[in-house]
Amino acid sequence: MRTVPLALATGLAAIAATSGAAPAAADPITGPIAGPSSADGVLVYSQLDPDGRWSLHQRDRSGALRRLDVPRSGGPFDVDMSHTADNETVALYSRCTSVCRIYELSVDTGRERLVPGVHAPGHSETMPTLHHGVLGFQSDRADESGGSSRLIARRGGARSRPVKALRADQTVTGADLSARGLALSTSRFEPVSAGGTEEVSVQVKPSNRPFRTVFDSRSGEAAVTITPPSWRADDVYWGFTRHYDPPVGDPTSPKLLRARVTADEVDRDETAAPDPLGEEGTLVTGVAADDFDREQPLWIATTRYADEGEGEERTALDAYPLHSLNFGR
Repeated sequence: MRTVPLALATGLAAIAATSGAAPAAADPITGPIAGPSSADGVLVYSQLDPDGRWSLHQRDRSGALRRLDVPRSGGPFDVDMSHTADNETVALYSRCTSVCRIYELSVDTGRERLVPGVHAPGHSETMPTLHHGVLGFQSDRADESGGSSRLIARRGGARSRPVKALRADQTVTGADLSARGLALSTSRFEPVSAGGTEEVSVQVKPSNRPFRTVFDSRSGEAAVTITPPSWRADDVYWGFTRHYDPPVGDPTSPKLLRARVTADEVDRDETAAPDPLGEEGTLVTGVAADDFDREQPLWIATTRYADEGEGEERTALDAYPLHSLNFGR
């Protein structure tokens, strides 16, 4: 599923005991909200506090919402929920001071810890994603001269290995790792002297295969938004919004897209994104699919950014059964 941006309260161990229960009714969650991620019927997301800092929140299987007892951040958390090699449900995210480091939060115990064996001197690690003991993350050099997306098998003390080199003007805005492979969303800004455009993409690396670009778009004036990708079975989901002047014949912006990835091909389709805010100028800002409990709905965050003098920004995080989204297949 991410961009972007990543202790769970005491009592989360009860989630495991209810893992066989039917999903709770999913009421909308209001914002400002960013960065949803879901696993085992538990949803986590960032919420903006009145003082301009972001806190991490969760929705459990019963539908109860609570703020999590972790240090707040200057921006949305780049959180990813998944399983360790021991099948423990955890949330991973980065925390930044002079550099960024990756932390792991256990759903069963509520304990937070710094993930060992990841940090390299002179680097920052962000955009973590995990699947059964394999950890992916973005490693950037502190001198801003570039970086790479890397993978590491956390058992056996293996060193991380680069799987995608990044240019100095390119960044990973979201990542999701599953049994099917690694999905990344990326953004690259060209300087004004070179046209001032932004390039965004979703790229997928199936296991033991090279990366494939399953979606890309260019726009002037940084006028596009792409969400971090999110896996569910063989499908990866993401949102895309073109802010200004959509192409002729393209009335379905904002969009919800998905790509079915196999060893030999990629089959992509799209649909108009839901617009619960019902206002022109709404953007899709987050998509969270649950790869571990596929009875769960797809969570979609939408935001209407208000111009000066137009009132407050509005955000909603809503749940949608897949059959309600009108994909082509």
